[in-house]
Amino acid sequence: MSKKELTFYSWNEVPVIINLPYAAVILKANPEVVRRYLSDGTLKGFKIGKEWRINKSDLMEFVGAKEERTA
Repeated sequence: MSKKELTFYSWNEVPVIINLPYAAVILKANPEVVRRYLSDGTLKGFKIGKEWRINKSDLMEFVGAKEERTA
């Protein structure tokens, strides 16, 4: 992930698997808070090595979002 500022506009632009920093941008939360949610199971996720990954569908469920449809 680059050092540039990330923004979130639409679920359609979110990849199927996202990393913790991008999840923090979407949630407008500190990455340490998101890491705690992942560690205690509040938010579903999995690790690849030492890095957390989150399925887009699990994050959407966490925030109560519905899938956006494209025309």
